Amino acid sequence: MEPGTTAVIPAAGRSSRMGVFKPLLPFEAATLIERAIANAEHGCDEVIVVAGYRGAELIDHLALNKRSEPRPQLRVVLNHDWERGMLSSIQRGAREVRTEYFFVSPADMPYLTPEIYTELARNPPRYAAFPEHKGRRGHPVLVSSSLIPALLEADPEAYGSMRRFLAEYATETRTVAGDEILIDLDTLEQYHSARRR
Repeated sequence: MEPGTTAVIPAAGRSSRMGVFKPLLPFEAATLIERAIANAEHGCDEVIVVAGYRGAELIDHLALNKRSEPRPQLRVVLNHDWERGMLSSIQRGAREVRTEYFFVSPADMPYLTPEIYTELARNPPRYAAFPEHKGRRGHPVLVSSSLIPALLEADPEAYGSMRRFLAEYATETRTVAGDEILIDLDTLEQYHSARRR
């Protein structure tokens, strides 16, 4: 493994609660997925976006974006098993990780600034570390790549989430000042409220 960090951004699932394709929703001067990538790539050595549902559309969108603004540290991979849940997309991204640590960073959290990534990376955990604000854990989660073999063996349907997988390890927390680590856009109301923030 190389030193440094990679951000794994799962954007493979169907946004059933919103009824729209969430990654391509407009956000400020870009889209939610572009905002997530921009934040991560300024705080990490590499960014891996995992596409699945409407994957070809997402890949085409990012390919157009890549041509107009070269991003050598950005890679997009396809999870053919995206219907097995979020953990399957994280597993797909983790297969591509070549750095000592990787972040799991949802595509619908537009306020995860580069500073959040770099601050977490300054104090790497043994297994994994969650940012915490006022007693609540958020994202991105920093994970040691030493867990990748076990992660790839995990049944994504049995575990359901990365949080449940990490519950088997001695995870740590890192206190952060702002609530950006908690703001995810699961509903249209949250999305419209975030755009007015």
